[in-house]
Amino acid sequence: TSTESSDQGYLLTGSVDTTINIWDLWGPHGALPLLRLEGHHSGIAALHVLHQERVVISGGEDGTVRMWNIDDGRCSMCLEGESAKFNN
Repeated sequence: TSTESSDQGYLLTGSVDTTINIWDLWGPHGALPLLRLEGHHSGIAALHVLHQERVVISGGEDGTVRMWNIDDGRCSMCLEGESAKFNN
């Protein structure tokens, strides 16, 4: 899954390998990876960016929703579902 932050020049990608990557679309040599977010135990099903708060929210197939700080890549919150996996 992916989401673009075109006004900021970033692209976020979530993968079945459980990682989220933040890419700089305006890098001097083309798109460059800036940050890798790790913490989900299954693939990434959904991504959303809160621009002003500089936060990424991700939903994983592991049944968790996580909140990430864009500046340092730290997971600041993890909500775990009781039964159903997250699907968008």
